[in-house]
Amino acid sequence: MTMAKRSIYIVVSEGASERTYLQVLRSFLVNRMPLGEDFQPRLNFIPKVTNGGEGGGSFPLVRKTYLACRKSDRRTPIAVWVDVDIYVRNATATERRNAQAYAKKGSLPDFLFSVMNFEDFLALHFDDDLFEQWYALFKGAGHFDRPLNGVDYAPLFAPIWAEHVTRFGISDVMYFKGDLPVDFVSHETLCNLMRHVSDPRMHVFFRKYAGAQTFPEFLASCLKEQYLDVWGA
Repeated sequence: MTMAKRSIYIVVSEGASERTYLQVLRSFLVNRMPLGEDFQPRLNFIPKVTNGGEGGGSFPLVRKTYLACRKSDRRTPIAVWVDVDIYVRNATATERRNAQAYAKKGSLPDFLFSVMNFEDFLALHFDDDLFEQWYALFKGAGHFDRPLNGVDYAPLFAPIWAEHVTRFGISDVMYFKGDLPVDFVSHETLCNLMRHVSDPRMHVFFRKYAGAQTFPEFLASCLKEQYLDVWGA
């Protein structure tokens, strides 16, 4: 089977959580998946964070980081991966400014949003049972109609996360921003991601709050393109 040309992307993202995920993903691709002819992973995401802490997804920081990356590298494709909640909630002046600025983003590429936030992206990696628990719980909490704030989201997400890592035999069940178990990304969890991305309920959800493509959809399409011999078309 002919392999697609190796893909490298700079990923402008908002903080430590996204950077850590991309590092864990790369470790899995290097150590567990077929390599390219140059013995490098067929797919490589290079994380460039806007901010190590809170507020890193705000439009001015994203724009500044994107332009700096483009100035230093004119050729490598750049993807922008940030949470959508602070662009659609419109609960504060900052959130309203984000939405207004993004609507006039000019030459910047369409953002590849996590819908709604990073933890929702993680939930796509869960097995079918936990994914259904997550979907039912957060739909009931109104999260899919209006994104919850972190203080309200965290206590709902924590027990589902704890059950996920327990099923994978990981001893530390607490969830911390910017930290992931080194084996969070696996063939199984990526299969879960690709399956749940195709769930019609998620498609409706994605299109309600994002553009042509979300980051999980982008990731799934890249994996399928570069690893046809593993996952098929």
